[in-house]
Amino acid sequence: MSCDCPYALDGHNCKHMAAVLYDWEQNATHPVIDNSKLVKEASEEDVRLFLVQVLDDNPSLVETFKQYTQNEFSLDTMIDDLEGVCNSYSDGYHYIDYEYSCDFCEYFEEAVFKWLDLLKEKRQYSLAFKFLLKAYDILDKLDIDDNEGETYELSFSIINACSNIIVCMEESERIDAFDLLKQFLGNTRNNYDRVDILQVFFNSLKSEDFLKLQLDFVKEQLDYIDSHNDILDREYVLDDFAKMYLNLLKKNNVSNQEINVAYKKYWKCDSIRMDCVFTCINNKEYDKALDYIDKCIDLDYENQTLMKRDIELKKDIYKKQGNTEAYREELKNLILFFNDTNIDNYIELRSHYNDKDWITERDSLIEQLTPGRFLCEILETEQLYGQLFDVILGSNNRDLLHQYTHVLNDEYPEKLLQLYREIVEKQAESTGSRQHYRQIVEDLRIMKSINGGDEVVDEIIKKWKVQYKNRSAMLDELNRV
Repeated sequence: MSCDCPYALDGHNCKHMAAVLYDWEQNATHPVIDNSKLVKEASEEDVRLFLVQVLDDNPSLVETFKQYTQNEFSLDTMIDDLEGVCNSYSDGYHYIDYEYSCDFCEYFEEAVFKWLDLLKEKRQYSLAFKFLLKAYDILDKLDIDDNEGETYELSFSIINACSNIIVCMEESERIDAFDLLKQFLGNTRNNYDRVDILQVFFNSLKSEDFLKLQLDFVKEQLDYIDSHNDILDREYVLDDFAKMYLNLLKKNNVSNQEINVAYKKYWKCDSIRMDCVFTCINNKEYDKALDYIDKCIDLDYENQTLMKRDIELKKDIYKKQGNTEAYREELKNLILFFNDTNIDNYIELRSHYNDKDWITERDSLIEQLTPGRFLCEILETEQLYGQLFDVILGSNNRDLLHQYTHVLNDEYPEKLLQLYREIVEKQAESTGSRQHYRQIVEDLRIMKSINGGDEVVDEIIKKWKVQYKNRSAMLDELNRV
């Protein structure tokens, strides 16, 4: 055997040769068999005798074979099979521990799709749909300590299988399935699951005949949630259903007046407010959009993320309108009032001033900003290194000091070394773990990168080796500087 890879050309047996030999051995010892041809060539008597022997050796296959050879399937039998899987993995209190959750989900899924395949072969789609909903219900009500999200994945695979079954149904069967789905969702414990399940099914029921049914059902759900304050995470669930309801209104081609009624009724839902705002923006009704955004701000003032989004929307609209003064004001608001503002907004604001006016505006912003990372970023951008050093000095923030040491090195090496020296001297006063000493060593290494730092660090280490001669761990780490 030969190969043209470099390893083989040097006279060795390579991995490519090994792979070929392994494949040859597998084909020689486990040849591919055409099962259909094998059964066809066997006599009917041999097939029957072999099948009896297989069923005797595998009692679990008896019920499957029985169901397969009959035209009618028993829902109770299939459910009993699933509950048998649950019982085999649960303790005496019907609880499944996380150690067994992966294996349980694997066998539960195998049992579900074993029956589903049989039902699909017999084209019994309505029964398959009922069975899958029941399988989901069993899993939903199971007391199981999930390991890595496998129960959610299994639940969702069952729901996806349901939606695939609906596609195969006749129109009359789909209407019955939808009625069954509504009844099923009424018993679902988790409202988030309801939203996910409905989205999957609505994607499968796209014909116009179902749009009105979907709209009416979602409206019922929405009215129920809106009138019950005891629902878990009610605000988020209400928002999801309101968004679904609005989308269905549009798909049903209702009038703008009906859309506006929905906006007004569910204005407290963020997704509804944003739909209204973006509809105005897309229609270039900018003044109306600004009015709506101001109403959003009245509701969002306690939520920094939503407030920032609202102000960014206002900023973008003012830019579209060419309103430079208002645009600059919103940029200032983003810079002054939000902790996660990035430097791009600051640079954008600077581009809308001439050099003379900008200095006054810049100094006013710097004076109003809270000392911290963002202010340091601005001071670096403006090359105001003296102020930058003062902010870092007053912050007592080791991370900021590390971040800007290289920026300040050329201008303030002596001040930096003195600041670092005070920090490491303070740290060295107390004993600690190896990690404590490694932090000190990290600062000493940074000091060595500062102009004139080598001599200062050597002096400190020399002093410490005398002063802290009994700290073996500290001395060991210092040797790594």
